[in-house]
Amino acid sequence: METGSTKTRNEEPRRRKLLLVEDNPGDARLFIEALREVRADDFEVTHAECFGDARRRLEESAFDVILLDLGLPDAEGLGMVSVLSELAPQTPVVVLTGRNDERLAVDAVRS
Repeated sequence: METGSTKTRNEEPRRRKLLLVEDNPGDARLFIEALREVRADDFEVTHAECFGDARRRLEESAFDVILLDLGLPDAEGLGMVSVLSELAPQTPVVVLTGRNDERLAVDAVRS
């Protein structure tokens, strides 16, 4: 007999909700396809094409992780990390960028 667990043997594990904030459809598709190859059944991916869309989706639903492109048409830079962290303080934000900038990487971790 299990104690402290409400999950039955036949119950599926909960899928993790991932918010992908990426304006480039090709990059978004590439990420989603790569994720499907590895652990497709573990994640439910929601794609936001701009920062405004990401904010709306965070107001409507909770996510387990946010993947954020730093260059979006309606916002750019690390300030987006702070805003998302205020909207979803318990949700980790993973920064995606094509820039080869070590200082930016350090600043992103500090955000």
